[in-house]
Amino acid sequence: MIGVMDTNEDPWSLGPLLKKMKLTFKGLTMYCTQQQRCLLWKHNDPSNKRVSLHWCLQQAQARTVYSLKEEKKSTKTAANFSANLIVTCWFCQTSSGSPANPIYTIIFIVKDQRPLKRLIMEGTRGHILQLMVMGVLLGATVLGHRAIQTPDYDDTSTPEILNPSWMANIPDIYSISDVTMPGTHNTMALYGGTLAECNSWSLALQLRAGIRFLDIRVRHAKGNLTIHHGISYQYAHFGDVLMDVVAFLREYPSETVLMRLKEELSETRDIYNAVVRYINEYAHWDLLWHSREMPSMGAARGKLIVLQDFTGPDLGIRYNSLDIADDWKVSSLQPEEVEKKCRSVSTHLEAAAVGNKNRMFLTYSSGASILAHPNALARLINPRLHGYLTGYVGQRKRFGIVAMDFPGAKLMQTIIGFNY
Repeated sequence: MIGVMDTNEDPWSLGPLLKKMKLTFKGLTMYCTQQQRCLLWKHNDPSNKRVSLHWCLQQAQARTVYSLKEEKKSTKTAANFSANLIVTCWFCQTSSGSPANPIYTIIFIVKDQRPLKRLIMEGTRGHILQLMVMGVLLGATVLGHRAIQTPDYDDTSTPEILNPSWMANIPDIYSISDVTMPGTHNTMALYGGTLAECNSWSLALQLRAGIRFLDIRVRHAKGNLTIHHGISYQYAHFGDVLMDVVAFLREYPSETVLMRLKEELSETRDIYNAVVRYINEYAHWDLLWHSREMPSMGAARGKLIVLQDFTGPDLGIRYNSLDIADDWKVSSLQPEEVEKKCRSVSTHLEAAAVGNKNRMFLTYSSGASILAHPNALARLINPRLHGYLTGYVGQRKRFGIVAMDFPGAKLMQTIIGFNY
């Protein structure tokens, strides 16, 4: 199994940290492959019993590998070695070239799953190091996987059915909170292995397939907003999202798009100015619905409604004003855990059907854990969700937003059908 952690912590301090967690490791291999000059950690060990690492990679694109697997057992680090965990560290200078604040990405190759439950740890300097466990067997991320397209689950690259303008038939007088609509959880999470990936369709195709709620996560660094799911970079930035939304709404002005926007991986808690800059650069200010008030369908057409999950002046509707069910922690694929998740989903959908019509309801059918990857869980949850909803086909029902991983086109059509 693989675990990944980003930190500015001295990697050599992980020995005592792992010991405190009752985790041990075997071997420490350091790589530096950045295109610029990089600094590997210079370790000053008074006992001089360990390898001293110093400046390396003076040439661009140079690569040096150091291995401590053969270190003597007499050293403090080597004394903690066991066969449970191999730790591989990539750490380079920051993009500015300064060695004063290096960023380390630590890859854990875990041979024993038992320690994984303790992989959110307290750092040696008292702050929290967040470890995102990828939970993928080495080499098994894509090998042997065949894309599946069923009525309720789809991890292929192209939707079976497109519904680009389904909102055109909703009366203008209806409140957006009274509309039942399909959405995707972690909309842009298309890369990073089976624990990180939540969808397989591009954003442009999701919109044309009928998705109207987007769950967008941005990492804020030096004013830039890149798209991430945890540590997994999604090869896009917030401007790409805005350009796709603008292109779609220009082509289909009868529609509206709701976007939950939150900070991911970074913790600046100050993304407002960057968001505004991206909107002005990649979209336009009038694209947004500028109010906390719930719009009617007529007022929302052609608009992007930001569900603001960050601090700052109002850009749209506050995300925490919604009635939300997001019980995403599903510990395994065991029937009792799947049933518990399904019960949470159906209970909230039933509450949405009879709840305050001035309040928007949002139900996430998605979930994940080290033993229940999003795709595997969606293959179990989505058919159950589809079966539950099918029981109401032919009725006009108000279920609010249903956010899913890997939704199938016919499941989405069932959700859309409750509006008519």
